[in-house]
Amino acid sequence: MMKTNQVFEQTASQIRSTTEILKSSGFVIFDIPPERNINEKVQQLTWQNHRGGRLVSSKSFLKIDQYLEILSSYAYQLLLYDYSIIRYSFVFDGARILSQNLLWWPCPVHIDREVEIEFGFIEGIKEKVNASQNQSDYIMRSPIRVDFDCSNDQYSHPSAHIHFQHHDCRINSCRPICFNQFMKFVICNFYPDSNINCDKWTLLKYQYDNMHKKIEYDKSSYLWF
Repeated sequence: MMKTNQVFEQTASQIRSTTEILKSSGFVIFDIPPERNINEKVQQLTWQNHRGGRLVSSKSFLKIDQYLEILSSYAYQLLLYDYSIIRYSFVFDGARILSQNLLWWPCPVHIDREVEIEFGFIEGIKEKVNASQNQSDYIMRSPIRVDFDCSNDQYSHPSAHIHFQHHDCRINSCRPICFNQFMKFVICNFYPDSNINCDKWTLLKYQYDNMHKKIEYDKSSYLWF
């Protein structure tokens, strides 16, 4: 019998609990449970409907087509009230975290109830993106992706880093973070007028290989969580 991975289950439990809080507040309007992939080597929480291709490649980061592809293929876990997307992936090997990917992809347009009723929210967003003649319909917000890969920690690629504004931007974030830490970062910085109190949320700290390894990176900017 395969042993229960406590860190994996704690992460899954935290995600379930916080998702329910965000749904009850109206901050999340739709959710897709994460896919659980467990074998003798690794344990993974990730999104369903993984798809490859040019539109979801790293070089398409920032392109509206990537947002639309993720949205229309339901390759995410949370849809926020403004139709922004949250998706996440955590991979563990026992008590150690091997990798993570946490994405906030903001909706690029204002979508109103009338458009949603007429077209549905997915087609309504596409309609707004492709047909809007009103510049005020567009919202210029960069997606934010927080990555961790313990197997790739080098001068030009910190193992823990944040992408925004350019697909090759990697700002050193020093260590992997939990789901609650990511959501707190998103809510406090990008939704400051929300009434969600994140102050008492429980945070998880992860163990990983080479935690104390010191590398001098080629970027001078750091974000500390």
